[in-house]
Amino acid sequence: MNIAAFEDKLLHSSGQNFDELALELFRWQAANNPVYREYLGLLDVSPLNVDSVEEIPMLPVEAFTLRDVKTGSWKEETTFLSSGTTGTVPARHAVRSIGWYHQIAQRCFKERFGEVQGYELFALLPGYLERPNASLVEMLTHFVMAAGREPEEAFFIRDFEGLAKSLQQIGKHGSQKMLFGVRFALLDFVEQFPDCCESLWIIETGGMKGRKREMTTREFAASVKRHFGDVRMFSEYGMTEMTSQAYSEEGSGFEPGPTMRFLVEDPFVPGKPAELGQRGRVLVIDLANLHTCAFLRTGDMGILQADGKLEVLGRADNAELRGCTLMYDES
Repeated sequence: MNIAAFEDKLLHSSGQNFDELALELFRWQAANNPVYREYLGLLDVSPLNVDSVEEIPMLPVEAFTLRDVKTGSWKEETTFLSSGTTGTVPARHAVRSIGWYHQIAQRCFKERFGEVQGYELFALLPGYLERPNASLVEMLTHFVMAAGREPEEAFFIRDFEGLAKSLQQIGKHGSQKMLFGVRFALLDFVEQFPDCCESLWIIETGGMKGRKREMTTREFAASVKRHFGDVRMFSEYGMTEMTSQAYSEEGSGFEPGPTMRFLVEDPFVPGKPAELGQRGRVLVIDLANLHTCAFLRTGDMGILQADGKLEVLGRADNAELRGCTLMYDES
């Protein structure tokens, strides 16, 4: 497969040829990714017998904690690391090209919000900025710099007062303000500084397991809006093992971009698609993972809607707690 040509197809795809691209990528990764090839062998699946996207086996994301998941032989520019519970092994996602990651992240953002240059971006990320190689920090650093600002002007850890002052100053210039943040910190911030949040757009990036009462995305949006109504609430869905991101507004369901598709697996029959509206394990096809593995079985539970959007319900009972769900109080 011509990698440069495939990358170009992805960057210019409208999503209409998704199945064709997914099957092409599946056959290439099945032949050239040792971990995925071994997994298919354990399942006794021959790539020649896979004729539809629904038949493609999904690699459990736990493989990224145990092995180097790569398609082909190459040297990574960086490696993204997940966070997790104390003593657990973080997931490792080797990144062949950080420029490719930036291109995909910015395209996913543009599909939902337009160009990043149209926003004054801020980030409230306790836990992320204190640890190395977080993909979320890399994405937002790129966004902030692409919008013409320096990261130190936009990133905050626990300085709620400093963030409030910055938001108020930006507001005087009439720019659209957008704040990315972890749920725990966002709730505390809007409770303490509701007056600075006029016309603010908020994008929350994770749940609250182990810190506060767990909420669905819809419940979280409603909780924030109780403190002030003049705000637009969005959520971002991504993970260390993915290159693409999806966004939703006020719990309406995560809408995949042209390089992504969500599937949900029947909770009682592994490998079988769940019925529409049925709760099950979330599966993600992320074609932008062309250098690692595009076909992922996550630790999340969700419901697939008729329009292809995904309602995320939280982690499966036996899934490792990780990400921003655990980092707010770790200092």
